[in-house]
Amino acid sequence: MDISIQTVEASMFSKTFCSEHYHILLTADSTCYQVDDVNYTSGSKSLIFLAPYQRFRIIDALDLHLMQLAFNGDYYCIELHKNEVSCNGLLFNSVYQLPHVEVADDIYLELTSICGKMEKKIYQDTRFTNSIIKSYLQLLLSIASDEKQKFINHHFYFTQLRSEEGIIFQDLVEQFYKTEKSITFYAFRMHMSLPAFSRKIKRVLHKSPSKIIQERTILEGKKLLHLTYKSVKEIAHELCFEDQHYFSRYFKTHVGVSPTYYRQQVGISAAANLSIE
Repeated sequence: MDISIQTVEASMFSKTFCSEHYHILLTADSTCYQVDDVNYTSGSKSLIFLAPYQRFRIIDALDLHLMQLAFNGDYYCIELHKNEVSCNGLLFNSVYQLPHVEVADDIYLELTSICGKMEKKIYQDTRFTNSIIKSYLQLLLSIASDEKQKFINHHFYFTQLRSEEGIIFQDLVEQFYKTEKSITFYAFRMHMSLPAFSRKIKRVLHKSPSKIIQERTILEGKKLLHLTYKSVKEIAHELCFEDQHYFSRYFKTHVGVSPTYYRQQVGISAAANLSIE
């Protein structure tokens, strides 16, 4: 499957859902859901974004219907198109952002209309079908990225991320997550006791500090598996794991599949060629 669009019942996500594809879920109603064991609540008229092998579950409102758009990372590589659509790290693959964006009624209507046009085109086999579908997908991602940036600028969730402690911790994680995976190090650097540090970061960033460090490490592992030709052993070394086997166990514990299987299913992006040019 390269790309698919369909209307689905929310009940299909009552149990944990995981896939090798990118997913966008459009929901007209407020939805309580979980991504990688963290709970979130989206408002009405929202889009939820899932990267490959993120674990997703809807907690309630299982009688709702959602529009589900799924695409293969090789069909539309968000890294290759980052100059046109800066959605990598904004819509997908972010440790610090909400996985969803809430939009106005007219924007939601526009986005569902784009999905409807894409759905019709999928069943038409003409010379330009793929180009048209990819253009629609790029348009949808561009509008969603624009709306997400506006959402970030005004939503209370993100104003807390800009607190002094939140900024300092994020900066420390980005500097040291490869070499320092113990929260004791970060508490010491922020001149806080371990209990006070854990409480503060959980309140400000909505996740425990250990969860944030783990997610950042896994995100980098996924990126290196998908966007480079580096071996699992080389990736383990780059992320400062004792050996390849330790990294593989760590990755499988948090992702649900081994690094090798992840690479086989998600594939190595065409963007990987840029890393060796």
